[in-house]
Amino acid sequence: MIERSSSEIAQLWGLWHYLTPLEQSTLLQSAKVQSLPKFHVLFDEHEESVFLHILISGRLKITKTEDDDKQVAVCLMRDGEIIGEHLLDNPGRYGYCATTIDDSLVLSLRLYVIRSIVCENAAFCWEFSRLVLARLRRAEERMLNYRFNRTEQRLRTFLKEMAQYDSRKLATGDIEIKIPLSQALIGDMTATSRQQVTILLQKLEKRGLLRYQRRRLVIYRVDLL
Repeated sequence: MIERSSSEIAQLWGLWHYLTPLEQSTLLQSAKVQSLPKFHVLFDEHEESVFLHILISGRLKITKTEDDDKQVAVCLMRDGEIIGEHLLDNPGRYGYCATTIDDSLVLSLRLYVIRSIVCENAAFCWEFSRLVLARLRRAEERMLNYRFNRTEQRLRTFLKEMAQYDSRKLATGDIEIKIPLSQALIGDMTATSRQQVTILLQKLEKRGLLRYQRRRLVIYRVDLL
């Protein structure tokens, strides 16, 4: 249950403070706040776009269906990230599916309102673009990693990314990944079979680099991944 108002939740988005009071008020008139359980589909790839979505907290997995009907994981969305920005220029269907992998709080803003603000508010447009470009850089790096690296290197790269963006430091100095990581999710995000994930994690455990048990992952030596 959402206990805070839309206005309070919107202020948790870092870009909210680049909007004028009038722009904030206009957005909130048609905004929607959704408190979603894990494994909930926010939208599917064939759905007509109405909203631009902001992930306030939680985690979303973005997937796309290939020609052979196989679901391919594109990326994980983290706090503060924008979903559906490509529709600002060319409204239509979303083109991919967004599913929560943890309890999530999403702020949904009308695309047509955001579109007019982007055209008129230069400061907001610049910060908005910076967020999108940062994610594009990560997506390019991930694509090159999947194309040219061996399976083990893909797994190592994914674990380092999780250690950077989705972790906390324990009293022992070790790094714990904050979200539960099933072997299926790791496999999806690294284009690797569950069997290969099991073998590679066991291999890294034997080397004393990490510990993986019941979806809980603790990394001892990020620098050696």
